[in-house]
Amino acid sequence: MKELIVNKASIVNNLNRVKALSGPAAIYAVLKGDAYGMGLLETAELLAQEGITRFAVTEPADIVRLREAGHTQAEILLLRSTSEPDDINLCLDHKAVMTLGSHDTLIALNGLAEQRGCVAEAHLEVDIGMGRYGFLPTEYDQILNTYKYGNNIAITGLYAHFPAAFGRKKKSLARKAVFDALLTRLKNDGIDTGLVHLANSSALFFLDGVQYDAVRIGSALTGRLPKKSRHSGLLPATRVQCSICDTRWLPKGVNIGYASVFKTKRPTKIAILPIGGADGFCVGKVRDTYRLRDAFGYILSDLKGGLTHKKITVTVNGKRATVLGHTGMNHTVIDITDLDCFVGQLADIDLNPVYAGQLPRRYE
Repeated sequence: MKELIVNKASIVNNLNRVKALSGPAAIYAVLKGDAYGMGLLETAELLAQEGITRFAVTEPADIVRLREAGHTQAEILLLRSTSEPDDINLCLDHKAVMTLGSHDTLIALNGLAEQRGCVAEAHLEVDIGMGRYGFLPTEYDQILNTYKYGNNIAITGLYAHFPAAFGRKKKSLARKAVFDALLTRLKNDGIDTGLVHLANSSALFFLDGVQYDAVRIGSALTGRLPKKSRHSGLLPATRVQCSICDTRWLPKGVNIGYASVFKTKRPTKIAILPIGGADGFCVGKVRDTYRLRDAFGYILSDLKGGLTHKKITVTVNGKRATVLGHTGMNHTVIDITDLDCFVGQLADIDLNPVYAGQLPRRYE
């Protein structure tokens, strides 16, 4: 048995922490990635019961799922600037709010809305450092023309996204200043920007003065932020439970796992958990940056982990059990030499729900 357990009370606690920091700002619950692995429809229903009326997704298909599940009056913002006709028509069919992040999207959305004889609702995105969607702040004339010449588009919001609010405060505040300057310029030119939102989870918990009219919160609902915040009070909303499927004794000097990176130093009793990389255990983000300072950061992190003998553990019967060797695709070996446990007993595993997509979910 193995399953992802989602604790509803923890999600509510985390939402209340978000509400406390947001003040009067509206809250968009970001439900991308199947609500960060917690379940799109189940999470949306729980949040709706707590008064959330705005959702944000990245997949047009999720808009359909939410509408068909009964969220007919909720505002749903598509956090993707797209010029694809199928995506646009789906959003128009289900009355979603689109993102305008390029001139091409403006032309495509306005054209299809005109053909259908309707007015499409959209938020305009500004690129303050992500390099994905959005108009650059220097493209002011294009931004201004977007407001003026999209006859079949009602722009009801303006937003941007921080690339690293959790770790680069000075640079993030500088990006906020650029956003503020653009906002002021638009207002001076008589533009009604509508709902202004800038803060994601990290920005809300690590930066000051980022609430504006609304905030967009996703990872904070799971209780997982990139690092600790003085404002936190968040609780992990998920855990994985997996039952021990076998146990055995190994003598001293036996290799464990792929690449034989671990060898027993004493007679060791091991337990096998039928969970591994295919279930998201010991799976993390790829190191995909190549700047010199990032490379040094990776090296220092690895050295620190090695020097402090940082180990991966699971919890069995209230006690920590160390993972031995490399985790396999569907198998993990743990040391239970000093533990009183048995086949069928459950182990609690800390696993980011984003990576646990193959596991069945249970709500408590």
